[in-house]
Amino acid sequence: MLSTSEILVGGTIAAAVFAALLARVVPAARPSASPDEHRLSALTGFRGLLAFGVFMHHSFIWGRYSHGRGWLDADGFHQFGESRVILFFMLTATLFYGRLVDSRGRKLDWLKLYVSRLLRLGPAYWVAMSLMFAVIAYATVNHIDGAGTSIFHFGRDEILQQCFAWMGFSLLGMPAIDGYFATPVVTAVVTWTLPYEITFYVLLPLLALPLRVFMPATTLALGLAAAIWLAALAPDPTKCLPFAFGMAVALAVRVPQIARALRHGIFSIASMLAMTSVVFLFPTAFAPLPMLLLAFSMAVVASDNDFFGVLRWRAPQMLGNWAYSLYLLHGIALYTLLMLVIGPDRAARLSSLEYAGVIAAFVPVVLTLAWASHRWIESPPMRAVPAVVSTLRRGVARLRAPFGRAAAVSPAGKA
Repeated sequence: MLSTSEILVGGTIAAAVFAALLARVVPAARPSASPDEHRLSALTGFRGLLAFGVFMHHSFIWGRYSHGRGWLDADGFHQFGESRVILFFMLTATLFYGRLVDSRGRKLDWLKLYVSRLLRLGPAYWVAMSLMFAVIAYATVNHIDGAGTSIFHFGRDEILQQCFAWMGFSLLGMPAIDGYFATPVVTAVVTWTLPYEITFYVLLPLLALPLRVFMPATTLALGLAAAIWLAALAPDPTKCLPFAFGMAVALAVRVPQIARALRHGIFSIASMLAMTSVVFLFPTAFAPLPMLLLAFSMAVVASDNDFFGVLRWRAPQMLGNWAYSLYLLHGIALYTLLMLVIGPDRAARLSSLEYAGVIAAFVPVVLTLAWASHRWIESPPMRAVPAVVSTLRRGVARLRAPFGRAAAVSPAGKA
């Protein structure tokens, strides 16, 4: 009987080889080709609607939580949240495996890729975690929602270690801070997805090998380390399956005949029906058939189908730009509103209609927070990516000078 670790590592290798074989029939990108901004705008709008859907979904769950029903979906409706997560995972794989496909047989700027990922994900995440710590500290001092009432005593060093674990993109776990059992609820438990996303990013060098994408030895070492980490982490394989579907989507939409067919209006309707059926007709979205339906929907959008122009409207485009901040901050904002401002007792007495009115009035506040985070926390580091990459290259060159330049790794054996 194969272990989970063996299944994951073996599955990663098999997916990479199989995808590389399929990539041989995909037309090669021209060396001077630039990203299709028009196609990416459809994906941006789709990402924005997904992020807003996650916010609405967690608003619904908060209505149950504030009434003492626990952090649970309603029966028969949790597939809405699961489908959003799966589509986010597929979107990541579609975009980044697509870069590898477009770079096959050529060089890829790996340093820029990873610096841009770190500066894209890090600052907004660390600010969100700092806000979470502040919120929990306030709740602890005032004994809100059970915070500060743990029967266990934690010293300062232990609390700092717990906070440090949270600063690591949840790769080191999501411990209860100072014994507060509901710590993950403060962020609406969204950070559990980040280890999967980050693991996929660092696995990209291994996925690139069968595609003959050139890379330095250090980049290959990163991919091998990621495989070891994946084996040690041993996550649920079904949570990794959406990335494989996303890779398949990246290949499919690069076949001109497929992309052209999927842009037809009939597939806009079919895609919407597919996503709706996943929510209402399946006990879980983490199963092959619903994932296949969601992959079909992702392929439709990735083929530049904008759902009759909706995905290019200004609102979805703005939400798409703010999506990461919206994803990270909406839970903290909801916790602050319902636990710290309204208070647990008053929140528990809100009727369904009153609660819906509170959430509707709060939407502009959450979107303003996401806009501010994108503008002042996310965007400045992203603008600094070229300068950071240039500085790192100069530093590496000075370190390598006395020893000579390390050879690049070529899967084809070329220099």
